[in-house]
Amino acid sequence: GMWYFSEGRAVTETLISAGSVWKYLDDGSDQGSPSDGTNWFANPNYDDSYWFEGPAELGYGDASQGRPEATVVYSGPDDDHFTTTYFRHTFYVEDASLYSSLNLRLLRDDGAVVYLNGVEIARSGMPSGNIDYLTHANNTASDDEESTFFDFTVSTNQLVDGVNVLAVEIHQVSGTSSDISFDLELGGIMPPYGIEALWPGINRLVVQTFDGPNGMGKELKREHIDIWYDDGDVSEISGTLTTDTILDSTSGPWHVTDDLVVPSGITLQIEPSTTIFFDPNTGIIIQQGGRIIAEGIQYQHIRLTRFPGTGSSWNGIAFRNSLEDNRLSYIDMEYGDGQGESVLADHSQVLIDNVTWGGTNTKIMELIHPTTIIRNCVFPSVGSTEPVHGHGLSGEECLIFEGCTFGTATGYNDIIDFTGSHRPGPILQLYDNIFLGGDDDALDLDSTDAHIEGNLFMNFHRGHGGDSTSNAIATGVEGGDPANIYVVRNIFVNNDHAVLLKEDCFLHAENNVFVGCDIAAISFGEPYRDPPRTPGKGAYISGNIFWNNSATFENFFQDPNPDYGPQGQVSI
Repeated sequence: GMWYFSEGRAVTETLISAGSVWKYLDDGSDQGSPSDGTNWFANPNYDDSYWFEGPAELGYGDASQGRPEATVVYSGPDDDHFTTTYFRHTFYVEDASLYSSLNLRLLRDDGAVVYLNGVEIARSGMPSGNIDYLTHANNTASDDEESTFFDFTVSTNQLVDGVNVLAVEIHQVSGTSSDISFDLELGGIMPPYGIEALWPGINRLVVQTFDGPNGMGKELKREHIDIWYDDGDVSEISGTLTTDTILDSTSGPWHVTDDLVVPSGITLQIEPSTTIFFDPNTGIIIQQGGRIIAEGIQYQHIRLTRFPGTGSSWNGIAFRNSLEDNRLSYIDMEYGDGQGESVLADHSQVLIDNVTWGGTNTKIMELIHPTTIIRNCVFPSVGSTEPVHGHGLSGEECLIFEGCTFGTATGYNDIIDFTGSHRPGPILQLYDNIFLGGDDDALDLDSTDAHIEGNLFMNFHRGHGGDSTSNAIATGVEGGDPANIYVVRNIFVNNDHAVLLKEDCFLHAENNVFVGCDIAAISFGEPYRDPPRTPGKGAYISGNIFWNNSATFENFFQDPNPDYGPQGQVSI
């Protein structure tokens, strides 16, 4: 549809609220100034443990006027009050680039100087030039001025991602002045939302809800809608790159009309918020010695998709013998399965972080002797194919899945089918992933040693016409040695079987939870297949919880047929 933007309105996010808790030093000492190189102004790790602390408003002397302070500080001798009192407050900023400016609201009596990360950003009621701890304010704050917040618009130049320090000096006008007061509020001003907040191409508008006071708790739900901003301008690119190339958002959207090839010695960089449209049968190919750095950020994803109006897929991204530092992060890929999979990593190194895939019902990844870490990604549900397939780990190679969510697969198809990794060499590793279900296995680990920890497996039930069983984790032998798997701290819920051990494979299971297995938690073979699959070697099982399963073990005592091989053994 067509989107219309009315004139935007700036949004202010509170970074420090009025009434916040401040550290303060009220002993009349000389704490120096930024020009002296002292670090109480700027260092978040400065040792202020000997300072007092309390909520604003801080000061003394206002109670007699009917305005008692929330925190009373020491004034010094009655006949000669201290000139300067010091205040510190640290606050955290996740992304300083979100703010176009800062709004500072300052209550001060009599004068004040404010520093952000060691740089002066505001001065009120104080003389110009250099000051020290004996410098008096210009004038006495009286009447309404004592309860007035003075507003300042401040640059974000000194604001940093992470911990920031705001430091304030309150100065008396004289040693006989009866009171001081201090409070402060700091807000980050975000630019108006409107057409200027969109990048050429496809923009993802994210809406999140949070629980807790003022929405500061955990995320409850997240939804999004994609907006195509067509500024009437498209930049075309194709062929083999001859120099390092940057594809930026403002020059986009980019249109790839033929394969974009990154050869040896060349780096292709794709910046956040960039949209790239691909013609049918085109893609990105990273050759040996070539490199791609495609890094979006949390709310500024990179979009890789087919050219609008076309109904065909493009060929995705292929890494061919590239052992450079390749990175794909915060990317939304759509319709990129023309080569048979969206991502091919063939003897290549790549970090894949926070990537999603849409518009596909085919394989997502083919991994051949990869050096690959895949984390925080969302794999879609697919039909009649295996979302992830691969083989071979040796030498310095690795394959790690961490924090990913895997949709379902239908028919005689596993979610991850990987073959060929053995100790003492590199092995398949999976940490803290979620597997939502399928008609066959979540993990098919033929001749594959693996470490599987902290994952959630649920809803794997036989839904195909083959004679094999359905399992969260299945082992076996395929052209190599039996699998030896370590399964630690996982949760198995509502599956036919949690683990299948066959063909002399061995299981180490510690501190897992097995709940609601329809047939058995652990099966030690498939004697009813044609031909029968021989039983596993055994299992070491320690510290696990088995609850409400139809059976704990199945096929442990198989028919005494010599073709089945040796009987499995269990140590509990």
